[in-house]
Amino acid sequence: MTADFMVPPHSIDAEQSVIGSVILDAQSDRVQKVFSFLTPEMFYNRQHRTIYGVMLDMNRANQTIDWQTVSGRLESMGEIDNVGGYAYLAEVSKNTPSTANVLAYANVVKDKYAERTAIEQANRILEVFYTPSSMTTAQKLEQFQSLAMQLDTKTKAGFSRGAVPFAEAFGRWVDVVDKRLDGDSSANGLTSGIPSLDAMLEPKRIVKGSLFVVGARPKMGKAMAMDAKILLSDGEWTTHGEIQVGQEIASVDGCRSVVTGVFPQGVRRMYQVTFEDGRVVKAADSHLWEILSSKFNGSRVVDTDKLADMLEKTRYQGRICVPAVSGDFGKNTQLIDGWVLGALLGDGSLTRGVKFTNSEDYILNRMANSISPLRFVKVAENDYVITNKKGCKNPLLERLRNFGLIGKTASQKEIPEFIFSSNKETRIGVMAGLLETDGWVEKFGCIRFSSSSKALAEGLVRLVRSLGGVARETLRSDIAYTYKGEVHQGLDAHMVSLRLPDSILARIESPRLRENLGVNRLGNRGVGIKSVIEILPEECLCIMVSHPSHLYVTNDYIVTHNTTLYLKMAIHCATEENLPAIMFSLEMPEEQIVERSVSQISGVSPSNFYLDGYDDNRFALASAKGLSLAENRNLYIDDTPGLSLAHIVSESRRIKRERGAVGMVLVDYLTLMKAEKAERNDLAYGIITKGLKALAKELNCVVVLLTQLNRDLEKRTNKRPLPSDSRDTGQIEQDCDYWLGIYREGAYDENANQQDTELLLRLNRHGETGVVYAEQRNGAIYDVDQATAKQAREQSQNEQPRRYAKKGGF
Repeated sequence: MTADFMVPPHSIDAEQSVIGSVILDAQSDRVQKVFSFLTPEMFYNRQHRTIYGVMLDMNRANQTIDWQTVSGRLESMGEIDNVGGYAYLAEVSKNTPSTANVLAYANVVKDKYAERTAIEQANRILEVFYTPSSMTTAQKLEQFQSLAMQLDTKTKAGFSRGAVPFAEAFGRWVDVVDKRLDGDSSANGLTSGIPSLDAMLEPKRIVKGSLFVVGARPKMGKAMAMDAKILLSDGEWTTHGEIQVGQEIASVDGCRSVVTGVFPQGVRRMYQVTFEDGRVVKAADSHLWEILSSKFNGSRVVDTDKLADMLEKTRYQGRICVPAVSGDFGKNTQLIDGWVLGALLGDGSLTRGVKFTNSEDYILNRMANSISPLRFVKVAENDYVITNKKGCKNPLLERLRNFGLIGKTASQKEIPEFIFSSNKETRIGVMAGLLETDGWVEKFGCIRFSSSSKALAEGLVRLVRSLGGVARETLRSDIAYTYKGEVHQGLDAHMVSLRLPDSILARIESPRLRENLGVNRLGNRGVGIKSVIEILPEECLCIMVSHPSHLYVTNDYIVTHNTTLYLKMAIHCATEENLPAIMFSLEMPEEQIVERSVSQISGVSPSNFYLDGYDDNRFALASAKGLSLAENRNLYIDDTPGLSLAHIVSESRRIKRERGAVGMVLVDYLTLMKAEKAERNDLAYGIITKGLKALAKELNCVVVLLTQLNRDLEKRTNKRPLPSDSRDTGQIEQDCDYWLGIYREGAYDENANQQDTELLLRLNRHGETGVVYAEQRNGAIYDVDQATAKQAREQSQNEQPRRYAKKGGF
């Protein structure tokens, strides 16, 4: 690679020609045009940047620009010698070929600047990947997209055509009107797919280059009691009432998961969900669960209402479970070997020093090797003490004392609290140490553990559950034993029966235990659900997480789960307008989007896609409609969690390049997007709405943005939404060209028709506003006769007062 190759792109001749042209002909239209887009930073040569900057300032001040005035200004600034003196200015003016070509010279300077900027950003991108850091690969790729978008924005700045004569703009407008009147669809706006709404938007329809905002109160699929726990990635616990956006939480499989949204749900109907080993979780009626069963293939996602209905059927009783947590969370600790701690809690005596009693060769050898270089000294037939060299402190003794274990009797032993937030390896070690010393395997394969310490037994239950296992503690009392011919009353025994996943069971290495371990038939089945019982309503909150499965871990290590007009508009654009529609879904995974899309176009309820509601004829119809939509090839889905503006822009541009045009870009929804850093959230989300508006203009498409509304509207008597109700940023109202609110009376009044929906077009910069009536059925939205629907609404308003119940929207 030669030195010349590494010189940044530039053209000294073009820069000199621009400066010379300005000095010679500053008042010409051509030079004034150059002043409108060329900035000093675009010049490569420092001298030229200084000279052009001075001339630009003089032009703004309406001062005369020539060789003498520019020299005088530079001299007064003390810069005349730094730019080459009077002689250099005179030489540049003399050598300028022709001022008539100044625009061409300026464009060369601008293009070279764009190339240098690209190189600069490319180097920053390389630095992100080459420089060692704590960033994950996903974060580095996100940074790459952000830098690429900055490059595009920076190089396009000032590159617009600027002010043009009205006659020129009028000519282009006439061309567009001619195309429209000749039936050229590319010159028309887009339609929504709901005829009554489209009629209101006529004649312009939804104008291309517009930002179309859809606002509604959420009816989320995750709602838990405020005191329900959430497990964080470091092994600590918080509650739904305390959780905050941005916190990293534990996931079902150990992959990174971040809270991307927190949504209060008000008072909801509640259920108590009890699991096979006694664990209990409180969840709202609409909370989503991912479940597995021997009665169907794969997994399903159902709400708590549906789960309760299923468990009333004999075929599902005792046959439904939720996925088990993998246990991949917690902090690394070097404080103690986990197995050593577990074994000492099982067969150790810690009342004074560190004594250990066991007769199994495997246990004795492992203990001796694990504590080395400490000494493992035999003092009786099966008794050993752990000591250090004479005159040296015993670090193991000191650590056990710091843990609060020295001096405790067998019935007082307990697992130190920090262990439960330690990493997976440490927790496995402690559990294995306990089981290999005080555990056994029944002939039928059940693993059991017994201790006189209730706290120790309960701690083992917590450990097993944290590793994806199932454990239950039971009490055995009235235990008697005979000593020297006399019968004595023994301590209560706290017994733990447990089941472990294969990957954890493999860590039990004691030959004594393994000889009785059979086929682990149920170890990987998850955690069975025993009952779902309705309880008193409670204040609820739901969260959205970035993990692709939308699962997170709640009380006792139970895994739990985490837009109809949106789909209607996307499908209509793809099939009827015959233009690509890109759905960016931050809330629903790809599978749910496909399911709802097929339901939308076929009119078949989603329940027909599951075993309980399966119908051959209905499924055949849905499959045929779904296949036709797939063959259309105009519909795109991107369910990447935590999408940024940069990602949406780059993907949309890619599809525009590949397909030649984009009809709609649909984003579900604003507050789940990853916002750039800003002083306040409203400013950060305002940057996103401005960016989406700019994207609509750039691609000449419609950007549909779903946004949630503030809860304050529910305090009003009239709960129909307004643009000012938009959540997180008031910038939406300024940036959007259309604002459509969705209102469903049934969300507030349980006696109202649950299908009736009002589409409230509150803002339309291109035409009329008003109300459109529709219906929601089987997961789809349909137009209705407007006169009949209006009459029905007016009649309902004259009836008895509404009974407000459950919260939620569209």
